Amino acid sequence: MSGQNSPPPPKLATGAPARAPTPDDVHQLLAHLLGVLALDLLPLGLAVGDVERQLLQHYVNAAKDALGSSDETATTASIAIATGLSRHRVNQLLRRPTEGTKTRRNNRALRVAEGWRADRAYHPNPSATEPPPVPYAGAHSFCALVRRYSGDMPPAAMRKFMLEAGMLRARGTGPNQQLWLQPRPQDPEALQGLAHKLKVAIAILEA
Repeated sequence: MSGQNSPPPPKLATGAPARAPTPDDVHQLLAHLLGVLALDLLPLGLAVGDVERQLLQHYVNAAKDALGSSDETATTASIAIATGLSRHRVNQLLRRPTEGTKTRRNNRALRVAEGWRADRAYHPNPSATEPPPVPYAGAHSFCALVRRYSGDMPPAAMRKFMLEAGMLRARGTGPNQQLWLQPRPQDPEALQGLAHKLKVAIAILEA
């Protein structure tokens, strides 16, 4: 996916004396980098909660390394001051540094797809690549799957999203419409493309 809709990189004056970056400079840099990331992470199915957890963890790790204190109490308070987090949250991240990598939350459409594949009531034959179709509505249906695995998302909106994303195939209309789960499209070059865009973005910002 193109990064053309991400915020443009900030225009830094050339030939001018070096100056300390202002808060506006920093926010422009951050907006550009996050714009590049979001445009490519979203199609990969990464939920914002997972991005947030990773960011918090790395922010705390960076603050701890920068402060370099061996006094745990002082370190926790100093990290809280530096990051804007509460001391309780800092303690959680310091004591369970792998929490963010073990518990991943995909977007809600992927949660429905993964639940559909894993739920033996809907996928009774584990040797089959994909589960059998279900009707849109009813006790044993797509609507029931959405309620179970995506929380309060409207089933009609979920169906529309998954159809447009190529995650579903439909036959018929109305409550008895049959829906088949499709294999998740794979883009082997997605991560390489994201890495290249980040390199370009960083090179622009460092120029």
